[in-house]
Amino acid sequence: MDLHLSGKTALVTGASKGIGLAITKALVDAGAQVVAGSRTRGDRLPALEEAGQVSFVPVDLSKPGAAEELVPNPGIADYCATKAAVANFAKALSNELAPKNIRVNAVSPGPVLTGLWTDRAAWPMGSPRPPARRRTVFGR
Repeated sequence: MDLHLSGKTALVTGASKGIGLAITKALVDAGAQVVAGSRTRGDRLPALEEAGQVSFVPVDLSKPGAAEELVPNPGIADYCATKAAVANFAKALSNELAPKNIRVNAVSPGPVLTGLWTDRAAWPMGSPRPPARRRTVFGR
């Protein structure tokens, strides 16, 4: 199956072993360039680096601010991680409290159509899209 990944760049964390390494190999086999983030290179990652389709970035994502080493706009990564954490927390808490007939909800809106999105005067000069939209994933 052609995944249309030739010429694309993928970011894989935990790329030096286990599932992360398997994903890295699969992406390379599909034609992608891979930025491989991990605390260490491990035993198998250097061979993929030598082939030229993998770039290793040493990073320990358990440390605050480490995402900045991998993502050009870490605010987006932090935003996404926070949204996922809230959703997972609500799900776990709802499972725990359901036997007591307590319902748990999480409100997690995406971008909201406000003046920051619609008022061209608030946009930086020459910007083709509003500043908030430029900060969203894929700029969409």
